Amino acid sequence: MKNILCFGDSNTFGYDMANDRRFPWGVRWTSIVQETLGPEYHIIEEGLCGRTTLWDDPIEERQSGKSYLLSCLESHWPLDLVIIMLGTNDLKTRFGLGTHDIAAGVETLALMTGEYMKKKPVKEPKILIISPIEVGETIAENPYGIYMGGQTAVIRSRQFPKYYKEIADKHGFEFMAASDYAKPCDADPMHMDAENHRELAKAIGDKILEILG
Repeated sequence: MKNILCFGDSNTFGYDMANDRRFPWGVRWTSIVQETLGPEYHIIEEGLCGRTTLWDDPIEERQSGKSYLLSCLESHWPLDLVIIMLGTNDLKTRFGLGTHDIAAGVETLALMTGEYMKKKPVKEPKILIISPIEVGETIAENPYGIYMGGQTAVIRSRQFPKYYKEIADKHGFEFMAASDYAKPCDADPMHMDAENHRELAKAIGDKILEILG
């Protein structure tokens, strides 16, 4: 069995803004990938709403990906692949980050993963960096749009693929852009609906097979 850790935020958790709950199994992309690839692959869902790359949120506590990553790796090894899809929450104005800074946070997490797993008596996992979906144009009209910087969040999110790919190429990580396959739903400019979870699941499943066979 090949173990695959999916380390992400609310779009990995499967948040459904329509009812402020979680999409059920069979709807969120992680579960669709599991069902598609079958029992020879084990998809480990590690999505947390509000998770950042490195940053401790002064308002929403316990959201730093960096603070939890090593414990997460320790509890789930051995791993064949680690997928990191983070960055959307780093767009919040309280952090004051440009897209290049956000990408650098993802780079830190990926390098931490590699260094930590080198210490284990197992084969080091491959690392797949996925740049998040773009923020939708209606963000300024959304109740939490003010926290994201309105239209600036849209502009910065469109730069995710460029900077994330540069990091992947620099270190030899695998890369794909979620925005090539999925987008936020009309009613929620930061989260995917069921259809886009399906589209992203197909792309990620294909990428996993390409990486692991």
